[in-house]
Amino acid sequence: MPAKISLLLLSAILILLFVLSAGCTGEFLPAKTDRFPHVGTSSVTGDYNYITHSFNFENRKINLTVPIDMGIYSAAYNSDKSAYLNPEKLSSNEWYDEYYSSFMISPAMDMVYIPILEEFQKIKQKMSLDSDRYAELIFAYAQSIPYRTDDTRKQPKFPVETIYENSGDCDDKSILAAALLAKEGYDVALFEFEAEEHMAVGIKSDICTYKNTGYAYAEVTGYSYIGWPEIKTDDNASIKSDPYIISAGKGTIAYQSCGDVLFIYQKMNEALKFTYDTEKQIIEDKAEAERMADQISAFKEKMKILKDSGNIAEYNRNVSSYNSMISEYNKKSSSLEALVNQYNNFVNIYNYIAEHRYDRKGVYEYLADS
Repeated sequence: MPAKISLLLLSAILILLFVLSAGCTGEFLPAKTDRFPHVGTSSVTGDYNYITHSFNFENRKINLTVPIDMGIYSAAYNSDKSAYLNPEKLSSNEWYDEYYSSFMISPAMDMVYIPILEEFQKIKQKMSLDSDRYAELIFAYAQSIPYRTDDTRKQPKFPVETIYENSGDCDDKSILAAALLAKEGYDVALFEFEAEEHMAVGIKSDICTYKNTGYAYAEVTGYSYIGWPEIKTDDNASIKSDPYIISAGKGTIAYQSCGDVLFIYQKMNEALKFTYDTEKQIIEDKAEAERMADQISAFKEKMKILKDSGNIAEYNRNVSSYNSMISEYNKKSSSLEALVNQYNNFVNIYNYIAEHRYDRKGVYEYLADS
C-alpha cells in the first residue's frame, strides 16, 4: 500500500492583537488658582541607581542602561498628581493639555531624558537609522516596558517613575513615549479617549492618519506597528470615539513609513483569508485521501488472496484497476501536499507579521521577498 502523506498543519495561528487598556484618566479638584503636578530640580540628590532594560528592535536585542537620580524619583513618586483648577475650566477638556504636559515637560524630567536619548543616538548612528526607524526605536522601548495597572496609584506617573519601576499603564507609557519623541523633534501628541478611558500616542503622518487627526495612531501598551488600521481594546472592542488631542512639544518631524505598514496589513489579511478559506478544503481532501488509501489497502488484500489461491487470471484482470486506484491516490496526495504547503506558507507569513511588530523594516523586506 502506498504510504500516506503527512499533513502538517500548524496547531494554532498567532492572532495579531493590539491590546489596549482602560483606566487611564487624571483627577482634578476645584481651586481658585490652577495648579498642576510638578517635580522641581531642587529634588536632585546626585544619588543614582542604574536601571537596565532589554527590548527587541528590528533584528537586535537592545540593552539600555540609564542613571536615575533617586531624589527625582522620590519627589515624583510622592508628588501630588491631582490638578487644581478654577471651576470655569471644568466645562471643557482644555485643562488636559496643561495637566499632561506637566508630567512630560520640566527641567527635572529633562535630566531623566538626556542620558536615555544619548544612548538612543548612539544606536541610531550605529544602525544608520533614518527618522522613521529612530521613532520606531523609541516606540519599541516604551512598548516593551511591561504593562501593569496599579489600583493604589490610578493617576498618571511621571516618566522617571515608569522608567525606574519598569512598568506602567496606557497613560504612563504614552506620556513617556511622547516626551522622548518630542525631545527628539517629532510632531507628536497624546490621544485621550475619554469614553474608553484610554490613552495612546499620535505621530504626524500624511498617509495613515487616525480619523483625520493628521496623526498616525501608535499603541504603546505592547509592541505595535505605527499607524496600524485595526485598533482593539483588551475585550476585543474597537476604539470608536474621537480622541482629545494633547500636543506634546513643538516638533516638526513626521512619520513617513505608513505605506510599508499598510502593505504589511494587506499581506496579513491576505494570509488570514487564505488560511480560513483553505482549512476546510484541506480537512475534506485529507479525509478523502484517507478513504482512498483504505480502499487501496482492501483491494491489495483482495489481490493477495487471489494470488495466493492461484487464481492468476482473476488477479491479472484486477491489476489495471488496482494501478488506476494507486494513480488517483497519488494525484490526490500531491494536490493535498501542495495545498498544505501553501497553507503553511501563509500561516508562516501571518505569524511572522504578528511576532515581529518591533521590526517594520524587516517585515516589509520579508514580505517583499516572499
